[in-house]
Amino acid sequence: MLVDTAAELQAVIAGIGENYAESSNLDLPDETDEQMRIAQELLSGYVHLAVGTVTGFSTAPATAKVQLTEFRQRFGEVAIGLHQITDTLTESVSEAQVASARARRTATTVIFATFASTLLLLVAASAHISRTIRFSLAKVDGVAGAISSGNLTARTAHLPNDVIGELGASVDRMAGSLQATMESLEYNRARSVFGGELTSALEMVDTEVDVHLTIARAMTAVGSDARMEMLLADSSDAKLESAVRHPVNGAPGCNVESPFGCVAVRRGAPVVFATSEDLDVCPRLIDRPDGPCSAVCVPVAFMGRAIGVLHVTAGPGHPPASETVERLKALAAAAGSRIGTVRAFDASQRQAATDPLTNLLNRRSFEAEVGGLIRREMPLSLAMVDLDSFKWLNDNHGHETGDRVLKMFSRVLKATVRDIDVVARWGGEEFAIVFSNVNAHIAAEALERVRATLAVEAANGDLPAVTASFGVADSTMSPLLGDMIRIADHALYAAKDAGRDCVRLGRSSDAARTDRPRHDTTAQVDPAQLVGR
Repeated sequence: MLVDTAAELQAVIAGIGENYAESSNLDLPDETDEQMRIAQELLSGYVHLAVGTVTGFSTAPATAKVQLTEFRQRFGEVAIGLHQITDTLTESVSEAQVASARARRTATTVIFATFASTLLLLVAASAHISRTIRFSLAKVDGVAGAISSGNLTARTAHLPNDVIGELGASVDRMAGSLQATMESLEYNRARSVFGGELTSALEMVDTEVDVHLTIARAMTAVGSDARMEMLLADSSDAKLESAVRHPVNGAPGCNVESPFGCVAVRRGAPVVFATSEDLDVCPRLIDRPDGPCSAVCVPVAFMGRAIGVLHVTAGPGHPPASETVERLKALAAAAGSRIGTVRAFDASQRQAATDPLTNLLNRRSFEAEVGGLIRREMPLSLAMVDLDSFKWLNDNHGHETGDRVLKMFSRVLKATVRDIDVVARWGGEEFAIVFSNVNAHIAAEALERVRATLAVEAANGDLPAVTASFGVADSTMSPLLGDMIRIADHALYAAKDAGRDCVRLGRSSDAARTDRPRHDTTAQVDPAQLVGR
């Protein structure tokens, strides 16, 4: 039985070691830990002493009795140590409970404060976000309202990068697209208005001189401070001349000589040069007296045929803007159309009013023009002229030679009389001349110069010798055109009777004669009589 008791005591010792090992893992104060270690050593020694005492009673009772006294003393020490440990642990547990309660209160306070702070932050953040959203939405709404009111320059710039910001960006893009569309429409409208006004203005003028004046006015409305001029081809379409200049800025002075000499005409489209210092620039822009420049050249055409060029220069690197180029194109197109139309009309008028062989006025145009002079009661002298023996010339030299003689005589008439005098081919080899503000005697002197010039031309050319006879009347003999024609016609008959190649004055009394003299169209003249005359 003592052996079993000893074994149980050994088990107690082992349990005490395990408990101490576990207690060492606790986070105890250093003082408590030291007390636990000492108590464990006392208890361990006490248990070993108890085991030895129990065993000694079976083997050496006398020794065991001695150990029993030490056992009792050791038991008192162990009891005191265990009480101290119990008190210390109890005190530690109490402090831990107090600390735990304090920690719970602190944790509760911290949690509540954290929750309150978080709630306040959430409220503040929500308020800020709400204000931001309201501000952003108000800005988008304001811009949308401004756009709907016509202010297409309004933008929702600097919005947050969120859904509302994306909405604002979409509104900005829409406004930009609308602005570009409106600007394009406004530009097209302005160009249309300019083109319409220009076309209307050009339609109201009938002469090329007036067309030039209208073009000059349009140049000032193009909206450019550049120099500008329009060069137009002459009647032969072979030579360009400066026809219209900018009334304020003047002309750039292009020296191109023919339509085909202009690169814009050759390309059939406007050409823009940023600066005359570039390599690929029109040679006529290089080394100009005013220095480097930019330029725009726009061809002027009528029904696909080039009749000129609109030439514009500005500072180097600053050519006219695209809007200005478009207006220049409209100006060139309208000007070309009107100039071509006026020229075509003038040509048709001249063709209807002139004799196609001699380019002199025909009889109908002559009568209309002289009738206007008579209505203004202007003093006039009228001469009827007939080439002598013209039928014989046609019969013996051919009609081609006769036509050449008629052309030569027409040139003599136009070169000898004044520009204000009216010259016409009356019919066949007969011509009529009206001298303004002169009487019959002065007109006769002018006709003598015509006769002398004809003699020189006939002698120096390769045509047969030819002469002319002249009859003159004036408005003092009769104010009526028909009367003056009859008087001059009878005077011409008298010149024929006098041997031809002379000038005769008419008489007032011949105005009443209704018989028209018959010129010597059938007379045969010996060619020898014409030589040297």
